[in-house]
Amino acid sequence: MKKISAFSRLMLLMLCLAMLLSTFAACAGEGDGEGESTPAATEETGPELDEKGYLKDNLPENMGLNREFTVFAVSGQKKHFFAEEDDAGAVAQAVYARNLTG
Repeated sequence: MKKISAFSRLMLLMLCLAMLLSTFAACAGEGDGEGESTPAATEETGPELDEKGYLKDNLPENMGLNREFTVFAVSGQKKHFFAEEDDAGAVAQAVYARNLTG
């Protein structure tokens, strides 16, 4: 078995000490820790609701959302894959059978 040199031992000891010191430094807080607490909330406020009971948004009033706009959507389109004939592949057979019914 290979022996560890004195320099390596010293470096390992310094590394372990640095890790321990950083752990203790991270856990230490400011002050003595006595009497420190977060103040209790005096008033519970829930989310703001509008007159219909929905959550209020935080959008500005001048966004121009009161005008009409058009949305393009395609409905009723089923055939995304095409199989011209019933060949040996399982996926192609399923696509062909689905296209026959639709």
